Parts: sequence; structure tokens; C-alpha cells
Amino acid sequence: MCIAISGQDIREFPDFQKRYDKYKGNKNISIYSVNIPFKNDTPGMAFQMIRSRNYTFPVLIAKPELESIFNINAVPEAILIKDDKIIFIGLIFLADKVIDEELKK
Repeated sequence: MCIAISGQDIREFPDFQKRYDKYKGNKNISIYSVNIPFKNDTPGMAFQMIRSRNYTFPVLIAKPELESIFNINAVPEAILIKDDKIIFIGLIFLADKVIDEELKK
């Protein structure tokens, strides 16, 4: 199972880091922060901001079209993928229950 969090709301970083730390040793789940760059963002800006604050979660850079492809209405938003199928799109704190249920299977 893969969990991807879109957007880069810096207020969510501590909470995201806790989730990453909680699941990083579990081979059945991969967690990524997915940055959708703003128009004025410079290349590597997201990586620099995250590393300068000592966060260790992995970051992927997405194309702006990602928002429309997945119908993302708010950031950050969690997208859970299992067996190449989306099983959840929504707010990260609502994803916890789905993650835990899927990991029990």
C-alpha cells in the first residue's frame, strides 16, 4: 500500500513526520509527500524547506495537473493506493483508520 500526501502545507509537516515515523519500518506501506509546486516556486524549493527543518520523509515533485487528475480539493490531501487502485482520497487524519484496517488484512 502506498500513501501519498499532496500539497505542502508547512503546518502539517510535524504531523506528517509522525505518520512517516510510525510506518517507515513496515514493508507493506510506503509514504511520500507529494509537492505540487506553486507558480513562483523555484526548483528544489520544497526539498530545501523540508530538509532545513530536519524532516526526513521522502518528497516527490508532481506536475500541477495532479490536482485535476485526482480531483484534489484541498491540501494536504491523502491518497491511498493499494494494488494499483485508489482506495481513499481525503484528509490525512481520516486516512489513519483506513491505513490501519488495510494493514491488518
